[in-house]
Amino acid sequence: CLIKKDRQDQNDPNMSEFYDKLNKAYNDPALMPIKYSGRFSSRRSPLLGSSEPKTISRESSSEDMIV
Repeated sequence: CLIKKDRQDQNDPNMSEFYDKLNKAYNDPALMPIKYSGRFSSRRSPLLGSSEPKTISRESSSEDMIV
């Protein structure tokens, strides 16, 4: 029964319009391509920029340890 209906649907000229509407109705935003702002020249740039230079912390010593 379903095979016969599928064959009828394949020959129906309105099915392509139906599939187009179905695609638009269930368009998942998570599957949309990512749009980059163009702010960074590389895709490997950090997401959050730092306004302060990084400081090198001193190595911990035995005085820093809590006993």
